[in-house]
Order: sequence, then C-alpha cells, then structure tokens
Amino acid sequence: VFVTGEVRSPRRMNLTPELTLSRAISAAGGAVKLFSGQRARIFRRGAKGVLDLDMQKVFEGGENDLKLEPYDVIDVEQKGVEPRRIAPIAEPIDRAGSGLSRLPLRIVD
Repeated sequence: VFVTGEVRSPRRMNLTPELTLSRAISAAGGAVKLFSGQRARIFRRGAKGVLDLDMQKVFEGGENDLKLEPYDVIDVEQKGVEPRRIAPIAEPIDRAGSGLSRLPLRIVD
C-alpha cells in the first residue's frame, strides 16, 4: 500500500488485515492540513478502479473507512491542485546500478 499527496510522510507500508484508509493516512503522519471537503482517492487494481472519499466524513464516521487491499495507492488531495486521474507509479530505486529491484521504492508522478 502506498500513501501519497498531502500527508506529512508519504510512504509505502505493509498491508495488514486491519489496515484502513484512516489508519494508513495516520501512519503517514496525517494530512498536512485537513480542510473541509478534502478528498482521498484510492487507486485499485482491476475492475474496482478509483474510489473517491471525503476524508472529513471518514474521520467523523459518516463515510465507510474502507479496508485496504494489496497494491492500493492512496492519494490525499492537495488544496488548489487538480486531483490525479491516474495513480502514480511505484518504481524501485537502483542506486548500485545492478539492475536488481530493491527497496526503497519512490513514487513517480
């Protein structure tokens, strides 16, 4: 699972059975500035596509706090920036030039 956008510490995290949208955002340091109507998009593989959620409603319990699935990419909306239409790409950083796929990963817009 990847958390990007307007969070304090964008990161990759391991999926656990209890990992939800709000827990993943909190684990990434929370939203830098939570504003009214702020959206979070979950990009999912396959037919599920893109899920668009109101973060304030999720944190207040008014909207379902979705359980995350393998390879979900969460993008927290940035004020004044057009929301992403496609998920950012995660690619391995190969610092040694060996061609081996190793961690860490970086998110490429």
